Amino acid sequence: MAITEKRKKVVDFTDRYWIRHARFLSCSTRQIEDISPAALKGVTIGTQAGTVSDDFLEANYKDADVRLYKTMDDAYQDASAGRVDLVLAGEAVAYDFMQKPAGKNCRYVGERLPDGKFFGAGCGIAVRKTDPDLRDKFNAALKEILADGTYQKINAKYFPFSIY
Repeated sequence: MAITEKRKKVVDFTDRYWIRHARFLSCSTRQIEDISPAALKGVTIGTQAGTVSDDFLEANYKDADVRLYKTMDDAYQDASAGRVDLVLAGEAVAYDFMQKPAGKNCRYVGERLPDGKFFGAGCGIAVRKTDPDLRDKFNAALKEILADGTYQKINAKYFPFSIY
């Protein structure tokens, strides 16, 4: 779960185990390069409702035609069918979609969106505020796999870029 100030009020988090880099994805033949809010005025952008991507688009892309979906799979389906120009998603999740037949003609558009206000300080494991011992055990395990190279090996197995 993305570690945000809003969420920290409800749960405790472990140390981050990956950074959720947000990226725009396009399956359209339309050539979009500029991802600034002004350039995307009137452009159809899909994402999952109730997520940090939803919050980010609402705050920054008011002039875009934002469409909210129940699931990211629904957003990807509309992207691959040409019903939306862009999808805003986590880079790693979007990469997984692009490895499937429906996403084979899709590509990232623009750079990573490093906005800590919306996307948080990375992702961590959420635990009850009343369970600091469990949080500390997770943190110790995370430190161990980072130190011994296990984390990097797992990362390289699934992604051609760092998620940490």
